[in-house]
Amino acid sequence: MNVVVQRINELRTNRGLSQNEFAKMIGVSANTVYHWNKSDAMPSLANLERICKELGITVEQFFHGISEPKPDGDRVDFLVEWRSLSSAEKKAVRFVIEAFRTIREGQI
Repeated sequence: MNVVVQRINELRTNRGLSQNEFAKMIGVSANTVYHWNKSDAMPSLANLERICKELGITVEQFFHGISEPKPDGDRVDFLVEWRSLSSAEKKAVRFVIEAFRTIREGQI
């Protein structure tokens, strides 16, 4: 099994999804997911992008996770919450983080 399919399976199982549930979620047949696992096949770029979209991650985050330590639960929870914020809310969070960074560096 190639590393891309291993990563897909890691993400799928971390969310408690069966292959059938996962196939329905991303809009492909269960046979397609089975084929990826059994014949060393690769999902198309369009399918990979759909997988990432449905899992709430970017393609960059997908590939960053290959051969990287698994993030802890708090980090995953934070990223999920981050994605749900509006642009204005993200800007406010960045402002708060920058304020803490400034304080920590003793600039205040």
